[in-house]
Amino acid sequence: MGCLKPVQHPFWEVLPYCDIFRSITPDILHQLYQGVMKHLISWLTDICGANEIDARVRRLPPTHGMRIFHKGITTLSRVSGSEHKQMCSFLLGIITDVPSLSTHQSHQLLPNL
Repeated sequence: MGCLKPVQHPFWEVLPYCDIFRSITPDILHQLYQGVMKHLISWLTDICGANEIDARVRRLPPTHGMRIFHKGITTLSRVSGSEHKQMCSFLLGIITDVPSLSTHQSHQLLPNL
């Protein structure tokens, strides 16, 4: 383990109304939009294929207030939180009827629809 040492007397042990674990809050931008969405996009890319996902994103009609991803979304390396939020709004729509999927893969993607 190396140089890790246990904390014998943490600073919060004398504070009666302090719960240090409640002070750690989630970072919505990095944990949800960039963490979960990155995993979800890579999972969908594995199932559907990068070419199919990108082709469907390129065919989306222009919408007011929505960024157009001319090159698709699977090859993006730096994505802002607002771009992840926009991807969330159309991600389900681009995978609903992928023709190259088997029945098992379709049920994996959309189990209750």
